[in-house]
Amino acid sequence: MDAEIMSALINVLTAERQDAVKFVTTISRDSVKNLLSLHMHVTAVQRKTNCMMDRKIYSSKYAQDTYETLRTTSREGINQTPESIQKLNDLLSPLIKKGQSIAHIYASHAEEIACSRRTIYSYIDSGVFEVRNMDLRHKVVYKPRKKKTATSTKDRAFRKDRGYKEFQEYINKNKPTYIVEMDTVEGVKGTKPCF
Repeated sequence: MDAEIMSALINVLTAERQDAVKFVTTISRDSVKNLLSLHMHVTAVQRKTNCMMDRKIYSSKYAQDTYETLRTTSREGINQTPESIQKLNDLLSPLIKKGQSIAHIYASHAEEIACSRRTIYSYIDSGVFEVRNMDLRHKVVYKPRKKKTATSTKDRAFRKDRGYKEFQEYINKNKPTYIVEMDTVEGVKGTKPCF
């Protein structure tokens, strides 16, 4: 009986895949019966559905990775054609080299410029045009802006047991407590006082 099941399974599987024979010789008798019944069920289902459409399997990880790749690639680089970049370069470079500001150029040639002033500054900063940051009179003088270092809204460990509810409980426990509110001003350590 075992030899019949084994040979039937080998015949079924070798018709589809030659490398399945190595797998079949290493599994047990019960596994062979389960595998054969499963294979017959799958082939029966395949025979019932005679759909000619391609079958697709949805993978959420693949979809998420594809989405993130598309999102990042669509936001990088320059969102202009080379012809429009050349047209902007031909318009902006001579005027900036004459000493005109981008605000003045944008005010007088707004219909010819197909992007915002901020985008023009970004393009000049990234080196798209012949004009450089050194050609902009005020850009060289200004210091780069510092980004504020905001505390994380997730990390609130220092606020544990220091809310208004705990304050009310403390007042109720210690009745003759006098409450004083005070603000402090701290300067840079090692410098003279602010006031």
